[in-house]
Amino acid sequence: MMTHSLLNTRKTLAVLLSALVLNTGCYSAQQVKPAEIPKLNGSFAQPVAQVGNTTVIAVSVARLERPDGTLTEIKGQPKSVIVTLHSGEEIEFDSPVLADAEEEALVLRSENRAKTRILFGDIAKAEVNAYDPGKSMALMLGLGGGTILVGTAILLGFIAGKR
Repeated sequence: MMTHSLLNTRKTLAVLLSALVLNTGCYSAQQVKPAEIPKLNGSFAQPVAQVGNTTVIAVSVARLERPDGTLTEIKGQPKSVIVTLHSGEEIEFDSPVLADAEEEALVLRSENRAKTRILFGDIAKAEVNAYDPGKSMALMLGLGGGTILVGTAILLGFIAGKR
């Protein structure tokens, strides 16, 4: 039989874990041409107005070219930019990232890295890690449904234990 304090502890833990996952959000990596990364300079997502209980948020949109020539849209400020060298080394630049494309090199700097010059010929791939609202919505729906199922199972177990 489950005690009342154990039930409260489990509920508290479930709420905290759900909040952590939901606040983390879901990100997806979009591979882009290295020379396209400077288009992310000045990216933003910020509140601009309050209408009743709703906050209006302005979000920048940058259209970057993928290696296959198609375009991808990066909405808001990306979480990070990851450059993988032909040697296999990955260099991650956390947001905000400032980038410049020179004739033969990509120059990046961010909050976690000083100015870094990388020759285009040394870059195997470049990825932009950006917020993905579709994945976040699926996660929220999945967690919501899972939380309801787990909560119902706990409640039924608790009621059955009292009989």
